[in-house]
Amino acid sequence: MVPTFPQRPFTTRHAQARGIPRKRLVAAEQVGVLRRVLRGVYVPADLDDTLELRATCASLVVAPGSVVRDRTAAWIHGVDVLTHTEHELLPPVETCVPRFRAPSDRLGVDGGTRDLAPQDVMTVHGLSVTTPLRTALDLGCNLRRRDALAALDQRSREIFRRIVD
Repeated sequence: MVPTFPQRPFTTRHAQARGIPRKRLVAAEQVGVLRRVLRGVYVPADLDDTLELRATCASLVVAPGSVVRDRTAAWIHGVDVLTHTEHELLPPVETCVPRFRAPSDRLGVDGGTRDLAPQDVMTVHGLSVTTPLRTALDLGCNLRRRDALAALDQRSREIFRRIVD
Protein backbone atom coordinates (compact mmCIF):
# COMPACT_ATOMS: atom_id res chain seq x y z
CA MET A 1 0.00 0.00 0.00
CA VAL A 2 1.35 3.43 -0.99
CA PRO A 3 1.18 5.98 1.85
CA THR A 4 -0.99 9.02 1.11
CA PHE A 5 -0.12 12.63 1.74
CA PRO A 6 -1.63 14.32 4.80
CA GLN A 7 -4.50 16.69 4.04
CA ARG A 8 -2.99 19.42 6.22
CA PRO A 9 0.43 21.10 6.38
CA PHE A 10 3.31 18.71 7.03
CA THR A 11 7.10 18.68 7.08
CA THR A 12 9.56 16.51 5.23
CA ARG A 13 10.22 14.74 8.52
CA HIS A 14 6.49 14.00 8.98
CA ALA A 15 6.37 12.57 5.45
CA GLN A 16 9.38 10.35 6.06
CA ALA A 17 7.79 9.06 9.28
CA ARG A 18 4.77 8.04 7.16
CA GLY A 19 7.05 6.21 4.71
CA ILE A 20 6.98 8.91 2.02
CA PRO A 21 10.48 9.49 0.57
CA ARG A 22 11.77 12.94 -0.41
CA LYS A 23 11.77 11.95 -4.11
CA ARG A 24 8.02 11.37 -3.96
CA LEU A 25 7.50 14.81 -2.38
CA VAL A 26 9.52 16.47 -5.14
CA ALA A 27 7.63 14.55 -7.83
CA ALA A 28 4.26 15.44 -6.28
CA GLU A 29 5.28 19.10 -6.18
CA GLN A 30 6.35 19.03 -9.83
CA VAL A 31 3.01 17.65 -11.01
CA GLY A 32 1.00 20.04 -8.83
CA VAL A 33 -0.31 17.65 -6.18
CA LEU A 34 1.68 19.36 -3.40
CA ARG A 35 2.83 22.93 -2.85
CA ARG A 36 5.96 23.79 -0.86
CA VAL A 37 5.16 26.91 1.18
CA LEU A 38 8.23 27.11 3.40
CA ARG A 39 11.53 25.31 3.37
CA GLY A 40 10.68 21.72 4.31
CA VAL A 41 6.92 22.39 4.68
CA TYR A 42 4.33 21.11 2.22
CA VAL A 43 0.57 21.38 1.80
CA PRO A 44 -1.86 19.76 -0.62
CA ALA A 45 -2.04 22.04 -3.66
CA ASP A 46 -5.82 22.41 -3.40
CA LEU A 47 -5.73 23.98 0.09
CA ASP A 48 -6.61 27.68 0.06
CA ASP A 49 -3.79 30.04 0.99
CA THR A 50 -5.15 31.59 4.20
CA LEU A 51 -3.68 33.37 7.19
CA GLU A 52 -4.45 30.30 9.31
CA LEU A 53 -2.70 27.99 6.83
CA ARG A 54 0.40 30.19 6.76
CA ALA A 55 0.57 30.37 10.56
CA THR A 56 0.09 26.61 10.84
CA CYS A 57 2.88 25.99 8.33
CA ALA A 58 5.28 28.28 10.16
CA SER A 59 4.42 26.74 13.54
CA LEU A 60 5.75 23.40 12.26
CA VAL A 61 9.31 24.76 12.03
CA VAL A 62 9.43 27.61 14.59
CA ALA A 63 10.95 26.75 17.97
CA PRO A 64 8.84 27.38 21.10
CA GLY A 65 9.48 30.85 22.53
CA SER A 66 10.55 32.27 19.16
CA VAL A 67 8.86 35.16 17.37
CA VAL A 68 8.46 35.14 13.59
CA ARG A 69 10.00 38.31 12.15
CA ASP A 70 10.90 40.22 8.98
CA ARG A 71 9.98 38.68 5.61
CA THR A 72 8.39 35.58 7.13
CA ALA A 73 6.18 37.77 9.33
CA ALA A 74 5.25 39.86 6.29
CA TRP A 75 4.30 36.65 4.43
CA ILE A 76 2.09 35.54 7.33
CA HIS A 77 0.44 38.98 7.32
CA GLY A 78 -0.27 38.58 3.59
CA VAL A 79 2.55 40.63 2.07
CA ASP A 80 4.94 38.80 -0.26
CA VAL A 81 8.40 40.38 -0.11
CA LEU A 82 10.43 37.56 -1.62
CA THR A 83 12.55 38.28 -4.66
CA HIS A 84 11.87 36.41 -7.90
CA THR A 85 14.62 33.82 -7.29
CA GLU A 86 13.51 33.21 -3.71
CA HIS A 87 10.24 31.73 -4.94
CA GLU A 88 12.27 28.88 -6.47
CA LEU A 89 14.57 28.27 -3.49
CA LEU A 90 12.62 29.37 -0.46
CA PRO A 91 14.61 31.35 2.11
CA PRO A 92 14.78 30.22 5.73
CA VAL A 93 12.00 31.09 8.16
CA GLU A 94 13.13 34.20 10.05
CA THR A 95 12.69 34.09 13.83
CA CYS A 96 14.09 35.81 16.87
CA VAL A 97 14.25 35.43 20.62
CA PRO A 98 14.96 38.06 23.28
CA ARG A 99 18.56 39.08 23.85
CA PHE A 100 20.63 36.70 26.02
CA ARG A 101 18.66 33.65 24.86
CA ALA A 102 19.98 31.17 22.36
CA PRO A 103 18.43 31.69 18.91
CA SER A 104 17.02 28.76 16.96
CA ASP A 105 19.52 26.58 15.16
CA ARG A 106 16.92 24.45 13.37
CA LEU A 107 17.52 23.55 9.75
CA GLY A 108 15.68 25.99 7.49
CA VAL A 109 15.34 28.64 10.20
CA ASP A 110 17.30 31.89 10.42
CA GLY A 111 17.32 32.45 14.17
CA GLY A 112 18.49 35.66 15.75
CA THR A 113 18.02 37.89 18.75
CA ARG A 114 16.09 41.14 18.84
CA ASP A 115 14.74 43.54 21.43
CA LEU A 116 10.97 43.56 21.08
CA ALA A 117 8.50 45.43 23.24
CA PRO A 118 5.34 43.51 24.21
CA GLN A 119 3.31 45.71 21.84
CA ASP A 120 5.57 44.62 18.94
CA VAL A 121 4.38 41.00 19.12
CA MET A 122 0.98 39.49 18.42
CA THR A 123 -0.40 35.97 18.28
CA VAL A 124 -1.67 34.71 14.94
CA HIS A 125 -3.42 31.34 15.25
CA GLY A 126 -1.17 30.36 18.15
CA LEU A 127 2.06 31.66 16.59
CA SER A 128 4.03 34.64 17.93
CA VAL A 129 4.63 37.10 15.09
CA THR A 130 5.80 40.69 14.96
CA THR A 131 2.87 43.06 14.41
CA PRO A 132 2.26 44.45 10.92
CA LEU A 133 3.64 47.84 11.99
CA ARG A 134 6.80 46.40 13.57
CA THR A 135 7.25 44.12 10.56
CA ALA A 136 6.96 47.05 8.15
CA LEU A 137 9.47 49.09 10.17
CA ASP A 138 11.93 46.17 10.32
CA LEU A 139 11.64 45.60 6.58
CA GLY A 140 12.21 49.30 5.96
CA CYS A 141 15.41 49.10 8.00
CA ASN A 142 16.73 45.71 6.90
CA LEU A 143 15.95 45.30 3.20
CA ARG A 144 17.72 46.98 0.32
CA ARG A 145 16.13 50.33 -0.42
CA ARG A 146 14.23 49.21 -3.56
CA ASP A 147 12.96 46.01 -1.89
CA ALA A 148 11.97 47.94 1.25
CA LEU A 149 9.98 50.47 -0.78
CA ALA A 150 8.18 47.67 -2.64
CA ALA A 151 7.34 45.90 0.65
CA LEU A 152 6.03 49.07 2.29
CA ASP A 153 4.02 49.95 -0.81
CA GLN A 154 2.45 46.49 -0.91
CA ARG A 155 1.66 46.74 2.81
CA SER A 156 -0.06 50.10 2.36
CA ARG A 157 -2.18 48.69 -0.51
CA GLU A 158 -3.21 45.80 1.77
CA ILE A 159 -4.27 48.26 4.48
CA PHE A 160 -6.31 50.35 2.00
CA ARG A 161 -7.99 47.22 0.63
CA ARG A 162 -9.08 46.20 4.13
CA ILE A 163 -10.45 49.69 4.84
CA VAL A 164 -12.45 49.71 1.60
CA ASP A 165 -13.83 46.19 2.14
